[in-house]
Amino acid sequence: MKRIKGLSIIRNKRIVAIFLITWSFAMFLAFADNFLPTRPKPTGKWITVSHPLYGFSLTYPDKWYPRLYNENGYRGNHELKLELHERYNYGFGGIFVERVEAESPTLEDATVWDAQRLAKLGRQAKNRGESGYRNSTLEEDQIKGTPLLRRRYELRDWQFEAVYIARANDFIIITLATKPDYYDKFKEDFDRVVESFEPLE
Repeated sequence: MKRIKGLSIIRNKRIVAIFLITWSFAMFLAFADNFLPTRPKPTGKWITVSHPLYGFSLTYPDKWYPRLYNENGYRGNHELKLELHERYNYGFGGIFVERVEAESPTLEDATVWDAQRLAKLGRQAKNRGESGYRNSTLEEDQIKGTPLLRRRYELRDWQFEAVYIARANDFIIITLATKPDYYDKFKEDFDRVVESFEPLE
């Protein structure tokens, strides 16, 4: 009888603990807006972001948010200087702006540098049993009279489009990453971001 009574007390304590955890979580959800930072609701406007350290600016829709990086980049990618993301959108991996220092580079220099990196990433993906680097196409384009190259490709289960821009002492790579089914949804905004890219005076 004592053993049964002891088990009953333990069971009751667990029920109380579960109730308190559930109640606390419900209260957190109910009042989270009062103490968590919130972002303004998107208005459809486009915002300009500048990176004085690397001499460029571009515009993006206010439904996204930017992250700027210095010479250290982010998580081992030292070339990464700017990210654009949209919260809670699984199909949109983001837009990434990378900068590679080089002396009087050509567009071909930029594409060769990136192709070598992508091939390496593809091999690593295959070693993990994932889909590698594939379906790559390259085409010429221009923005505001400045020539550029576009590369479309797939890596793992993501669709990418990279735009290469050569400058006097570096080259810029602007990359869109989406799930394949989301590519068309973000393509127009990506093109507008690319067209807005400008050097800082």
